[in-house]
Amino acid sequence: MSNPFANIPTIDISSFLLGNPDPDSTSPTVAAVRAAAISPGFFQITGHSISPSQTSQFFSALHHFFNLPQATKDAIAQDMQVSPRGYEPQGVQRLEQGIDDVPETKEGFVWGSEQSPTTTTTNPMARGPNRWPVEAEGCPAFRSEMMRFYDSCVLLGQALLRILALGLGLPREYFDALVEGENAMMTCRAHRYRPKPVGDAGETKGVGAHTDFGALTLLMQDDVGGLEVFNRASQTWHPVPPLVDALVVNLGDLMGECPDGT
Repeated sequence: MSNPFANIPTIDISSFLLGNPDPDSTSPTVAAVRAAAISPGFFQITGHSISPSQTSQFFSALHHFFNLPQATKDAIAQDMQVSPRGYEPQGVQRLEQGIDDVPETKEGFVWGSEQSPTTTTTNPMARGPNRWPVEAEGCPAFRSEMMRFYDSCVLLGQALLRILALGLGLPREYFDALVEGENAMMTCRAHRYRPKPVGDAGETKGVGAHTDFGALTLLMQDDVGGLEVFNRASQTWHPVPPLVDALVVNLGDLMGECPDGT
């Protein structure tokens, strides 16, 4: 039996983004995404709207942030009573159930649309405000670069949701509400995975095994790699090698069923 995870599909979506402003379900891009979503349910995209120069500036800003003094980062740590945004210290989150004694070595930063503390919303995960470091302390242009990247991801996410909608035989704007309005749940998360100390024989994980609870995740890898995807049929893990200028697309739990229940 062939292994669908042996070669993660890579799909160039530029024709969808740059072509007919109202492409339909006959688009080759729609057909390719539909096929990849069915099997293996995991793919990479190229020809998207986030340029290499923007990616480089984004990673540079993150490098400055994660190298700030720990006290400076802790000063903007997440306050889940107010907002799930801000700095995520190492060890705060455990994503894999049943292995709470195995630490996850990531630290992170979470941000989204700018909202005031008084903004009312029926979706608590969409609440603001963002929490930003003091840029004069060694993190230049961090806020502007993070928000520029967020805005780019919103537009790209909307385009991908429209591709998925067309692939399901739905109106192209069917999922637009997921990325529009004050209740839209679109957040960005950046993580740094700390290397395991030399001589440490204990078990650690960068991040535990998990599924994503949303509709879709766009994941940008650096050139270090480490991402793996699980094949339930064979019960085996398979690496997803970094591909220059590509974004990994992971379908979340909300896309696990079609509207007709199949």
